[in-house]
Amino acid sequence: GGGARGASGRGADPTKPSCCRVWGDTVELVARRADRHAERLRVARRAEVFSTDDRLERTRAVIDSFITVIDDQPEIYRFLVHRAATDDPEVGRAVRSFIHRFGVELGQGIAYDTGQPADSATAQIWGIGMVGAVQAAAERWLDDPMGMSRKDLTEALTELFFGAYGTSPQPHSRSKR
Repeated sequence: GGGARGASGRGADPTKPSCCRVWGDTVELVARRADRHAERLRVARRAEVFSTDDRLERTRAVIDSFITVIDDQPEIYRFLVHRAATDDPEVGRAVRSFIHRFGVELGQGIAYDTGQPADSATAQIWGIGMVGAVQAAAERWLDDPMGMSRKDLTEALTELFFGAYGTSPQPHSRSKR
């Protein structure tokens, strides 16, 4: 991302203080930033969903597009999702609503891919769960990459969603004897 200080607020990714000087109203600033951020994610997701028929590659691409949007502008992401959402209940509702809608849309794609009805509760829960898991993992990764690249994070999450945990060896029994 590129914070051009003193920018007019159009085109560049200005800092919050310079935006407030230009637009004056912090609520308007937050709404504009949230809309731009959400639209970037929607466009990236749609492009990835239709990029291939291979479900594994599509899943990897959607996960990577979500992480890329967060990683490209982590300060804006953190401001919108955490600070602004906490400071203004309307912004918080808008952020939660967007994340929920994104999960439901992903669930509709999952339903289509798996032959479930478009309104399948199971597919919607899977979509919402995947979005939540990717969001939580990406936030943790931003704070501490743990030696992982963005590609490594994307691959780890893709493997998880494609059954890596359920099909991995179980070297220790957890049942009581």
